[in-house]
Amino acid sequence: MKVVTNKSDKELLSIAEHATDYQDEFLLVLKEELDKRGLECNSAQLKERLSRIAKIETAKVNQKHLLNRLPTTMVWAANFIYISIGLNFLLLMKQLMHVQVGGTSVTWLFPLLGFSLMIFVAAVIKKGQNVTKVMIIVVVFSAFNLLIKGSLYLQVGDHLAAMLLFLITGFEVVALILLYNPDSRDWYANEGKHF
Repeated sequence: MKVVTNKSDKELLSIAEHATDYQDEFLLVLKEELDKRGLECNSAQLKERLSRIAKIETAKVNQKHLLNRLPTTMVWAANFIYISIGLNFLLLMKQLMHVQVGGTSVTWLFPLLGFSLMIFVAAVIKKGQNVTKVMIIVVVFSAFNLLIKGSLYLQVGDHLAAMLLFLITGFEVVALILLYNPDSRDWYANEGKHF
């Protein structure tokens, strides 16, 4: 940055003393210029900010490596959950078309809940976080979908909604099976996470 290179040594050291007033990128350029000029800076603010910047960059790199090391089974599990999200969205739209204005029907609430829940589940899987609690949520929600909502849809003759619900549950079950796959379990064991 030309702004930094045009500053005097005294100005650079003054900036370093007030590091909290500057953006991270500027401070990295400042540190580079200080090193290039052979200036020693004992600013606690600058050291603290540079340390924080380094930690953030390390976390970003670790997250990227973590995602690259996810087993295929876990990636597919998240993808099946994303498909479930899309189908939940379709079911939500179908239910919203049937809501009466001023009526008390809340049939749209369950697909909305499923849609939101599955977005959370897919995000947790993709981040490689511990999915034990998430899997319990999916099992309970899928069982509720099949047993309660599925039978209600069939009783009232809404075969399209029942079909979507069974597809959604099917994708969720496949995702659960993939998460309990030996590759996924090995990955969690190696990464220090627990099922």
